[in-house]
Amino acid sequence: MATQNFIVAAIAGTVLASTVSTATAGISSVSGDIDILTESADFRGNRTESSNVRIYQEQDTFLLPASVSIDMDGAMESGDSLANGVEVNSYYFHFDPVGRDRTVATGSVTFGEQIIGIMVNGQTLFLSDPVLANGSIVPNTGSASRGLDAGGDVISVSADGFTLNIESLTSSASYDQFRVLTAAPIPTPGAMALLGLGGLAAARRRR
Repeated sequence: MATQNFIVAAIAGTVLASTVSTATAGISSVSGDIDILTESADFRGNRTESSNVRIYQEQDTFLLPASVSIDMDGAMESGDSLANGVEVNSYYFHFDPVGRDRTVATGSVTFGEQIIGIMVNGQTLFLSDPVLANGSIVPNTGSASRGLDAGGDVISVSADGFTLNIESLTSSASYDQFRVLTAAPIPTPGAMALLGLGGLAAARRRR
């Protein structure tokens, strides 16, 4: 499958699941050096360590109460922001290997909906934390060391916009973090009909 590549140098306690669970219903599949967290965690340095990248779905079908800045859109082009009122799923990626030896991780994540925003800079992450972190403990900093590194971290998005490829994440003395936002799922006509029937029943009960 064709991909659109992006090299970061271009812009300056948990349950693990090897398969997708109901807690991460927005993820269709993962491969490579990636673990899914089904509970929030402490994402500060040296707290949630692993030789694999950890991914946590921090928001599910979430209506943005304010606009949030993004570094790239789903086509890996420079991004601006997502407006308040946009409905999203939000995923937090965390890579913090044990010790200080240089560790490299690769893999891919396929989402159920298209990617619409990616945050890779520390300051962008920091500014979006109050809106998206949802109870996770995240670093209280916007420093460059928090985001992806200009020295070799490489991610890409598939041409259809559904798969994020981690081609190379490298970490030694620090950690790598980034955030991916996808569109929220659109209810099927059947689900909408059920919602309508539920509302009608509730209205009748109130009479």
